[in-house]
Amino acid sequence: MPSLFDSGFWQNEEALLWEVLASLYLSAFFAGAEGGMDILPPEFQALVNFDLLNTDALRFARQYRYELISKINTTTRNQVQEAITGWINSGDSLSVLESQLEPIFGKVRAQMIAVTETTRVFAEGNASAWGSTGFVDEFTWQTAQDERVCPLCAPRAGQVYKLSDVGNRPPIHVRDRCWMRPVVNVENVLSQVERVLNG
Repeated sequence: MPSLFDSGFWQNEEALLWEVLASLYLSAFFAGAEGGMDILPPEFQALVNFDLLNTDALRFARQYRYELISKINTTTRNQVQEAITGWINSGDSLSVLESQLEPIFGKVRAQMIAVTETTRVFAEGNASAWGSTGFVDEFTWQTAQDERVCPLCAPRAGQVYKLSDVGNRPPIHVRDRCWMRPVVNVENVLSQVERVLNG
């Protein structure tokens, strides 16, 4: 299986993508893509299109940089990079990331950033991996189903949304803990099987 992070793909891309947080968020994006692949049935994991995945990662990094990262000052940016990079590499729990961000932002804001932004980037990676197979075009909204699920998310639990509907992907609010589960399009699968059988 080809590497999710194909350095050849990125070689000729503009230097701005490699400024500080871009590479960090690309790493988180690919971690989300790998997590998304793990959820797929094994027979669909091999169908992930890495060219599309890399293109989506590039688009996401550009968009993310201009919408969020550009609002963070240089000192804060460097501190956040170190904290999140270390957290991704360690595999520690989200509470560890929160505690590392706390001296930079304070407890409440650190928790908000850790939960909200990791949810956003992982969801984007999930969607890209699933969509690249050609067999997943919808997802089911998943909640923790505990007493902390908010009135915005509770009605979405179990609801099916189009993968292309970015506005209906988690997170929809600060500290959103929801996630997506892929829905395999059986008609697409049967259609592909029929094409193969008919030669």
